[in-house]
Amino acid sequence: MTPWVLLHHETPDGSWHYDWMMQSGGNPGGELVTFRTRQRPDDPSCTHFFAERLADHRAVYLQFEGEISGDRGRVRRLAQGTCEIVHDAGEFVVELDGVGRWVGRRGGHDGTTYQFQRAQEWR
Repeated sequence: MTPWVLLHHETPDGSWHYDWMMQSGGNPGGELVTFRTRQRPDDPSCTHFFAERLADHRAVYLQFEGEISGDRGRVRRLAQGTCEIVHDAGEFVVELDGVGRWVGRRGGHDGTTYQFQRAQEWR
């Protein structure tokens, strides 16, 4: 199991989104697989959402809150926990401990947009 975090990111232009980050490969201190979304994957009532795959982020964001350098806004941690990640070509599967399993399928022309669906069955 590896750590995950959900950050509320407010940008300088007044907009916001969530940054959903998970440590990949069970590598402590390793980079974080990162998605930008408008829905909370930890919300029990959420059954599906779209997310944009961003470049991996530094592990410091697992604990970071506050102003982001370079005038990129500020983040506030909303949730965290542990997860198990499985990803294949075109699909990203993550089980959030205590929340459930999400299956993300790649779509769109740029290959960075994923549609996540809550899985009905648990391991």
